[in-house]
Amino acid sequence: MLDTCNLCERKKEKDSDYCIYHSEAFKIINEKFPLWKDAFGELSWKEYLENLIKNSATGQWIKEVAEGLLKKA
Repeated sequence: MLDTCNLCERKKEKDSDYCIYHSEAFKIINEKFPLWKDAFGELSWKEYLENLIKNSATGQWIKEVAEGLLKKA
């Protein structure tokens, strides 16, 4: 169905590929990348996503979005 989230069955947010939960996760992932780069030095987008997925403190929605983005990277 065209109006469902790319990662789950929930309804997409307006102007987004994701539901409200995955949209928020996507926003956080993008906002935090510069902070991770500052903390870890040279860090590629792919490495960042891989670290998010492996991190036990990462929430499920963040992991789901990161996994989806990693497939596209």
